[in-house]
Amino acid sequence: MGIKDEEFITEKVSFGKFIDRIYRNNNYYVGKHLEKYNLNKSEYKYLIQIYLNEGICQDDIVNRLKVDKYEVARGIKSLIEKGYVYKEKDSIDKRKHRLYITEKGNSIRDGFTAILRESSEILTKGFKEEEKDLVLGFLIRMAQNICEETIKLKNNK
Repeated sequence: MGIKDEEFITEKVSFGKFIDRIYRNNNYYVGKHLEKYNLNKSEYKYLIQIYLNEGICQDDIVNRLKVDKYEVARGIKSLIEKGYVYKEKDSIDKRKHRLYITEKGNSIRDGFTAILRESSEILTKGFKEEEKDLVLGFLIRMAQNICEETIKLKNNK
């Protein structure tokens, strides 16, 4: 089954369109539910990285999420001001700061992860387990494909 050029132009089969729609709506859903913790859509992504990797430094978050380092710096500063995170100088490399979760940050972890779980359940509502596995596998491959091409473009500057 071939896809005609005009079908991409009219967005009948544009994968990017649907991925973008999922991304924007999921961000809105999660963001609205995280308002009770005074967290925005960027901050929660950084908080996840710190939950999963206590002692991580900002540069590692930048590299893992492939986002702007100034954006991460702003988000981390806000998380610190809100009392969810604190930083300490690295014991070996004094130029680096390690990020840790505060007691307040730990106190919201269960509610925070429940919101993320709910959004995943909404995204896969009506799917069988095998279908969930297939879709996840496809999305991972799609992400890898576009990441490889993006790296090639960046390296050809």
